[in-house]
Amino acid sequence: MTQTVQEGAGGERAHGESSSAVSAVVATVAEVIKGNLRARVDVGEGATESSKALASAVNQLIVAWRDSELRARKTKRALEEKVATVETQAVAIRELSTPVMAIWRDILLVPIVGSIDKRRGAEITTELLHQLSQSTAKQVIVDVTGVQLADEETADQLVQLVRSAALLGTRCVVTGMSPAVAQTFVAIGANLAELRTHRTLEMGLRDCINEAASIT
Repeated sequence: MTQTVQEGAGGERAHGESSSAVSAVVATVAEVIKGNLRARVDVGEGATESSKALASAVNQLIVAWRDSELRARKTKRALEEKVATVETQAVAIRELSTPVMAIWRDILLVPIVGSIDKRRGAEITTELLHQLSQSTAKQVIVDVTGVQLADEETADQLVQLVRSAALLGTRCVVTGMSPAVAQTFVAIGANLAELRTHRTLEMGLRDCINEAASIT
């Protein structure tokens, strides 16, 4: 009878330790879920071997989880840095691809290469208007020699660019327009009468120089 009672008491202790171990695991996992990846299961020195084994297994999983999370964070930071670098380079490339430069006294040149979407058109227009406001330029040459094929959006953005500059009292000359680009202008119904054009940049520059001389 005494032996049975002792065995029962031992079973109760084992059950109690097992419940404590489970509670410790649950509490630790809850901490990990909250973001505390340093949390570990501690069942105490007097715990049963099965409780210690459970705690060890869970702790190993937490360590693996923590290592995986740290790698993921590191990868995310690296990707964010690369994205930031690419965006910075893209801005620099756009600025370099369409510079606004002084080609002659009071004459600015805007050489355009490739197609122009709304975003690029807005950037070019903003930069040109900024340069006009910061200089004494009275004339602008928009050279489209580098635009071999133009869709309707590109043609429309070019017209908007010329109109924006004209609103500041600037005389605009478009040079280097290919037959294909000219046909696109006609297709979108652009008023070509408002565009002063020349086949080459040299011809456009001579026109601007002569215009400046006639004014002075």
